[in-house]
Amino acid sequence: MILRNSAALLVWLGLCASGVRAATAENGIRFYVDSHGWHTGVILPVARIPRDLDWPIARDFRGYDFIEVGWGHKAFYMARRFDVGLAFSALFGVSPSVLHVCGVSGSPAEYFVESTVYEVRATPVQFRRLCASIAAATRRDASGGAIYLGRGLYGASRFYDANGRYYFPNTCNYWTAERLRLAGYDVSPLVGLSAGGVAMQVRRLQREQEIRKPARDSAVAASP
Repeated sequence: MILRNSAALLVWLGLCASGVRAATAENGIRFYVDSHGWHTGVILPVARIPRDLDWPIARDFRGYDFIEVGWGHKAFYMARRFDVGLAFSALFGVSPSVLHVCGVSGSPAEYFVESTVYEVRATPVQFRRLCASIAAATRRDASGGAIYLGRGLYGASRFYDANGRYYFPNTCNYWTAERLRLAGYDVSPLVGLSAGGVAMQVRRLQREQEIRKPARDSAVAASP
């Protein structure tokens, strides 16, 4: 019995370790990581978000093909213009956090034409973990709904209250890398403190998954 259980455990660990390689350019669920130069986010295909997660934000954007989700310093992220005091607070203080969610119709790379969009593939298990970790960052009210805070920065976007405190090194880019790590990808949030650090690791994932074509040339469909 012990030998049998040990063998089963080894098989399970082997499957977990090969999870990234199992999702290649030829299969898997397509999602994206985008970089706006200093800030990164995760772009999810709305139709593939598991319904049983009961994530109210996904329901708010069910009319779109994708949603881009970013996390960050509440006051700095929601400010309509640059403020030195808020920037200083974001670098050295501890602050409440916020989610910025944008609905995207069509190709994410064509929507975010001035940013860099990286395609990544996920197994169903990885994608569920990714969605669950993002949904868990949503602060909810007494009735279980997402707490809407106001209009977002661009397009059809909104701010929502978020779980977690913003401080260094728990920054917006650390958060993005941590979502990928929680989904089962071999990335380091500490290496991802900058947008460049996140992008470097995502490009490595693309090489491992044999994704060679630019994201803007990918089909709009969320499933392969």
